[in-house]
This record gives sequence, structure tokens and C-alpha cells, in this order.
Amino acid sequence: MRNLFIFISIFLFSSVALSAEKVTLHFWHSYAAGGFYKELSENFTKQHPNIKIITTNYPTDDLKSTIVLSMFKNEAPDMVLFPSDLLGYYKVLKLGEVPAHWFNNNTESAAIQATGKGNELFGIPLYQGNHLMLYYNKSLVDTPATTWLEMANQVTMLEQKGVKPLAMRVNKMYWFISFLNAYNGFSLVNDEVVINELAMKKALKAYKFLLDKKLTEKSCDFDCTNERFFSGEFAYSFNGIWSYRDGKKRLGDNFAIAALPTIDGLPLKSMRSTTVLAFPNNSLHSEKAQAIFTFSNYLQSEKVQRHFYQKNGQIPVDANLVKTLQLQGSENQKIVLKLLENTFAMPTSAAMSAVWPGMALGVELYLAGELTADKTVIFIQKKIEHELYKIKQLEGVTH
Repeated sequence: MRNLFIFISIFLFSSVALSAEKVTLHFWHSYAAGGFYKELSENFTKQHPNIKIITTNYPTDDLKSTIVLSMFKNEAPDMVLFPSDLLGYYKVLKLGEVPAHWFNNNTESAAIQATGKGNELFGIPLYQGNHLMLYYNKSLVDTPATTWLEMANQVTMLEQKGVKPLAMRVNKMYWFISFLNAYNGFSLVNDEVVINELAMKKALKAYKFLLDKKLTEKSCDFDCTNERFFSGEFAYSFNGIWSYRDGKKRLGDNFAIAALPTIDGLPLKSMRSTTVLAFPNNSLHSEKAQAIFTFSNYLQSEKVQRHFYQKNGQIPVDANLVKTLQLQGSENQKIVLKLLENTFAMPTSAAMSAVWPGMALGVELYLAGELTADKTVIFIQKKIEHELYKIKQLEGVTH
């Protein structure tokens, strides 16, 4: 009897000690307002004192290379937040397959489907969109241009007001691909990039039209599409959902949204992506799995989903909240959701990571007049093939 009492005492003591054991989770992201996730993590720890979240913020352009390097150094974080197309690196990052019960029941099925290949799901969707739209300042433009030619015809009028026409990041391929999509210029087949040569030439010429007509500046950067537009230097900003909240705050009732202007009678089609929480180095199957599960549930909760939208203007993946926005949102909010319908979903393939650098240098050389459209297409095709080769080599090294 005494031995039984000792055994029970030891068992209870061990259980209490285990429940009190503190777990530290490392969480990486690239959200510009780094304090947002730090605040969320601190609020989570107040509710779960035994789980500490250390957040690390990397520049968007550096996150992919940093996370890949961390795998080689065995220093990968427990969780990382990134666009769903990076899930295509699931082999390199050793992303564990997410169990079905980890997904919130209210999450839109389309958002869940965007997190994997076939029946394998490698991330948890937290918010969606990331699409490009046309913002404009109503104090400078009465009626927004519906075609690029129409905007070109507004240049003189805007210059007379001392205003530049369009803020746009010409050097970023996320913008160029909207033109390419208008002509159905590329597709992925079995993780290989297929370029429609005629469509690529048309997209290149349409893109160069913007510079030839002095609609925008080749050197336009993030500050250009945001701060300089908000301060009234530009009438339009070809920009993303990520700047919606700042636009409303800075321009107030003069901030408005329109569909992207058409080209050759065809609508431009921005890419869209889902931002997901992923788990490198099979962390969701590690001894920290329960703590990771608890934090992922917290980020999927209605309260946090609502916070994503109210604080940052990010479109939630909670189906009930999306319906509320569709019914009760402002005119601008409804336009944002409507424009999301005319977008291309970002494929969950590592091949997409070959597209961006594969196109960038070729487009730059074409805009500088150093390559013809014909030679640019050939250059881009070869560059994409080279980038795909590097990705496959990387996958071979990590397995």
C-alpha cells in the first residue's frame, strides 16, 4: 500500500512538473510592421504562460534564402509565416504534413486547398489576397482611367496640376506578371514553366508602353507607391492590398479603389496568394508539437482573424468574417473582395520561385532597350530553365 502511495505521488508530481514546463517557440515572418506579430505573441503568452514565442522579422526578399540556409545549419525556426507559393519548397524545408484537425472549421476550403499539392497540405492559411489593385486620389482624379491609353491621355492634365500620373514598382515581376496573365502568357505543367512566346512579347510591349508614355518612373520603389502617393505626388498607385489600411488612414475620403486598367481590351490579372503558417524541419511532429498546435489555433481564432483585418486590412480566411465583409463592409472593402475574383491563384510549386528571377533581368534589359522582344523571350526562357535547375539541385542536396 505504501509503495502504491509513493508511485501515485511520483506520478502526480511528474505530471505537475510536465504541465509547468516552459516551451519556447521561434516564429519567423517578413511582415513590415514587425511589432504586430510581437504584440500578438505577447498576448498569446499571457493566455498560455508556459509557451513563449520569440518573433524574428526578416525583409521579404531575404526570408526565403534565410530559411533555406537555416535548414543547412540546423537552425530552422519552429514556425514561419510566408506566401503559399513558398510551400513548393516543402522538400527543401522538410515541411511536415498538417493533420486535418489542425485546421479551423470556419476556414474557407479554397484557402486550405492553396496550402498543398494534391491531398498533402503543408501549411495553415491565416489570411488571403495579396493582390494588386489601382488606388487613386479622388482630389486629383474625378473618374479613374479604365484603360492604359485613357490614363496616358490624362498625363498632360495631371502635369498641369503639378502631379505625376502613376506610382508603380516596374522593376518587380509581381507587377509585370499581371500583364502577362492578361494574355494568358504562362502556366505550370508538372512543375515546369511553360511560356507562351507571342503572349510574352505582347506583355513586354504593353509594359514598356507605360514608360514610353511617361505614366510611371522606372526607379519607383516601395516608398514611391506608398508615402509619395499618400502625400499627393501621384494621382494613382498600382499597389497591393497590404497598403489598403495606410491609404485609408492617410487620404481619408479621397482614397478610392478601382479595377486595374485593361490592355488591348483585356483585363489585367494580378496573382493572389494565401499567407500561411508552415513548420520547417518537421517541427509539428517534434516534442513541441502541442505548443505549436496551441499557437496555430490561436492565430486561426475569430478574434485574431478579425484583428488581421481591422489592424492591417488583410482579408481573413474565416468564411463567416468574409461574408460579414461582403454584406456590411464599406464600398472600398466590397471592391477589394470583388477584385479578388479576377485574379490567378499562386501555384504551390517551387517552380514559381524560378519565374521571378527568371523574368526580372530579361524584362530589365528589354525596358532599357538592350534586348529586342524576340531576344528577351529567349533570354527569359533560358534564365527560368537555369533557375529551375538550381532548385532541383537544392532539393537533391537536402534529401
